[in-house]
Amino acid sequence: MTKKKRLYWIALGIFLFLAYVFMAARPVPSELLIEARWISSLERHTDETDTSGGSRQSLIPFRLGRRFGYVDSEGRFTVNRIQENYVALSPDAWTEHAALPGSFDIKNPLNETTGTVEAPSGYPVFLNGRLYLAGGDQSSLTALDKDGNAAWTYFFQAPLTGIDAAAGLILAGSLDGTIELISGEGDMVYSFEPGGSRIPCIYNCAISQDGAKIALISGLDEQRFLFLERSGETYQVAYHENLGEGFRRPVQLRFIDSDRRVAFEKAGGLGIFDTEKYESFTLPLTGTVYAIDNEGGGDFLFVITGEEDKKNLVAIRYPDRVFIEAPFRSGAAFLARRGDQLYIGGGQSIIAFALRSN
Repeated sequence: MTKKKRLYWIALGIFLFLAYVFMAARPVPSELLIEARWISSLERHTDETDTSGGSRQSLIPFRLGRRFGYVDSEGRFTVNRIQENYVALSPDAWTEHAALPGSFDIKNPLNETTGTVEAPSGYPVFLNGRLYLAGGDQSSLTALDKDGNAAWTYFFQAPLTGIDAAAGLILAGSLDGTIELISGEGDMVYSFEPGGSRIPCIYNCAISQDGAKIALISGLDEQRFLFLERSGETYQVAYHENLGEGFRRPVQLRFIDSDRRVAFEKAGGLGIFDTEKYESFTLPLTGTVYAIDNEGGGDFLFVITGEEDKKNLVAIRYPDRVFIEAPFRSGAAFLARRGDQLYIGGGQSIIAFALRSN
């Protein structure tokens, strides 16, 4: 048996074990049932383009180690490639490019070229369905029109350390500890310096889908979590929490559960903030938080934690109960959720689970 085949069967065995753990688990008090649906090997389906399965809306973008692409709800890949250069990937488009590209092609999830950007002033970034160029020093952002021409450029006072977009707005956090909210026309709508820490820096930031809420992790000594809400034409701090020494690296942070909650990485575990009750809960978790499921709805949240080649899939029932843990070995990990479908990647495989209420 070749080394490649051995690696495949090892990875497949890991995921069969993971599937067994879930299928053998009993329903939890809220009667969530988790059923394994399929396993797809990235090595067995290499550089393929299968456009026969499902609509473009059902495709899930993935990154797993040096692999990236799109997989549909039945485990078929429309794009499955080994990364050879830098990659920008979104639900609607992707591109592979050099660090300072002379040009690059834009492709859709069906691997069709939809455009080319010539002589770009930076590298590509996809935000909320639109293509931008981040400057080489990460202190500028250029919006491109549908023909690939520059529509506007916004210059920041320091390199960007976090960025998000929703509701026609762009939220950017900088190394100097400032967040700026930019309109779709490139005008500054709001600016804020949280302060309160010895060393200012924004370690991540997120904006809700309606643009009315902002969450961010700021500073060192103390590091803080802040939640802001729109008030008239500005935003006001509605909640803040000291996080202790914190991390000297970008952290996981996102709105989940239809913006009713914010999940954020903190020392020793995961924080979950309720945006309606203004309450924060801490779940002690071991290892680094690698991934947080992108929906986090239905009273449940899935998280992958771990270190190096050991990972752990954790299922959380709100507000603060861990009810399933499933360890597996993999250097890289991938996690996504689409309604009642949960997608997990590790090794050279992606596995799908159906989430059922009984």
